[in-house]
Amino acid sequence: MDNLARILPIAAPEQCSGRVTDVAEGRITVTVHGASVACARAASCLLEPVAGDRVVLYREGAEAWVLAVLERPAQTASDVVLDGDATVRSRDGAVTLSAPGGVRLESPEEVRAVTGRFRLVSQRAELAVAKILATGRAIEAEVQQIRTHSTRVDQVIGHLTQHVRTALRHVDDLDLVRAGRVDYRAEQTMALHGESAVVTARDVAKVDGGQIQLG
Repeated sequence: MDNLARILPIAAPEQCSGRVTDVAEGRITVTVHGASVACARAASCLLEPVAGDRVVLYREGAEAWVLAVLERPAQTASDVVLDGDATVRSRDGAVTLSAPGGVRLESPEEVRAVTGRFRLVSQRAELAVAKILATGRAIEAEVQQIRTHSTRVDQVIGHLTQHVRTALRHVDDLDLVRAGRVDYRAEQTMALHGESAVVTARDVAKVDGGQIQLG
């Protein structure tokens, strides 16, 4: 029996260039020598072809693939597209993403950063989130000014120490402190003013001073 390869003519593989005329549902239409060829994007072609691109085409039998994009019209955006899970890795160096117009990370699910040290250097940082959950052992911050606007703040603190040069508070309604012991000390003057002032003690109320004036 004759070999089937001798009976059936097999088209020789061909590599040429053409112009992309349409991209729809993963199929790429390329015009080569006046004829339209339906192609798939080769796995090695990371740049997603768009209409108007000049591309390298490889044909073998009834199948054809776009191997690479040779040139693209000016001002046309470029998309590097990978199918399935993908990893960009350097074996023994660093990976840098750089762009003069900005770098954006977008995902409908999760953006995760796992590192031994995280460093952010920016002239201005803006954060807009619905909810923040933070867990850590220590926070150290050096800032010149902090300004916050909040409807309500709830804090549970085991120990709080503050060293302040000048402290000013403006409370429009109620200022309430409940404590086991309260100790206020002033090196110079302490003044308490109010439309009404009430001092009560369950056991002893003591007023001590070098001079006491009433009225």
